[in-house]
Amino acid sequence: MTACPYCTAAINAEDARHDCPTCGVAHHAECWEENGGCTVFGCASAPGDSPAVTVAASDLAALPLSSPLSSTRFAPAAEPQPAVAPPPMPGSELSGTPPPPPPDAERVTHFSFGGYNPPAPPPIFRPVPLPMPAMISVSFTPPKNRVTYVLLGVFLGYFGAHNFYAGYKGRALSQLCITICSFFLGSVVAWIWALVEVCMVDRDANNVLMD
Repeated sequence: MTACPYCTAAINAEDARHDCPTCGVAHHAECWEENGGCTVFGCASAPGDSPAVTVAASDLAALPLSSPLSSTRFAPAAEPQPAVAPPPMPGSELSGTPPPPPPDAERVTHFSFGGYNPPAPPPIFRPVPLPMPAMISVSFTPPKNRVTYVLLGVFLGYFGAHNFYAGYKGRALSQLCITICSFFLGSVVAWIWALVEVCMVDRDANNVLMD
């Protein structure tokens, strides 16, 4: 369905229609007569009070440069100016490093893809060196001979020789003092004491069994 450009109403099949012989635009017959011609601007069939305007390129070239039309609408485009770089940040030209971000810049700590936050990386466990245990020096002493211990007790027991051999220095000094301080009068007592020890003692001062 076509609309009339004069009254902007639709042109029905039963309406009187008039097509412009120049541009071919359809009008109502009464609208064509009322307007006195075509209502399209610039059409040659337009009424005489609104003649068509035709501007040629030669007419534009003949306009003076001081004309408002030539200076405003047809003036040559200005040459683009080169972009001016912003001044460098203080200290960047000395250190050669990019300037620091502004203090109010947002710092992104992790990325989010569609609402999914990737889990944080697992912690790294580094082995802790344990202190070295203190070195314990163990001195090994061979066990005493049981036969030697008995012979020393029988023949030199009043001097405490068997106790010196087994490592019982306190008993050995006691038996030696009894014999020396009594001018060998108490040697019998020290000797009996030694006989009792050789019969009962089977370990040395380190609690090692005599072999």
